[in-house]
Amino acid sequence: MKDVKRVKKTLFLKAAIIITMLGSMLYFRGADSASISVASSIVAVMVMITFIRLKNPEAYKKDERINKLAAYAGSWSWLVTFIVVTGLFWADYLELLSITTSDVISTVFFVMIVTVIGFRFYFMRKGDVK
Repeated sequence: MKDVKRVKKTLFLKAAIIITMLGSMLYFRGADSASISVASSIVAVMVMITFIRLKNPEAYKKDERINKLAAYAGSWSWLVTFIVVTGLFWADYLELLSITTSDVISTVFFVMIVTVIGFRFYFMRKGDVK
């Protein structure tokens, strides 16, 4: 129990340092209040997730099988992402699409997130991979 209290105190200290550094960095760079609010919200969500995980650590334990399935999901996600990037390249090269850099980055980001989540669910339902 004492170890959990020490971890919580350390987390409070780290969160305070991160928020202070982030706020001062944004302030001195001339950021507006909206960007400071978004950055602070992101840090607050990260801290809340950490405290939720500390409250019930048994629910977040992993074994070798879960790590193996997550690794397979990640590798399959990268394969699909490479195929999508290749398709985007050829579509731009053959002038089928007019793609900006932000379009490519957002497409790749979206594809990576969706495919890794999808493959994780698929492999977890499947049970094991060979």
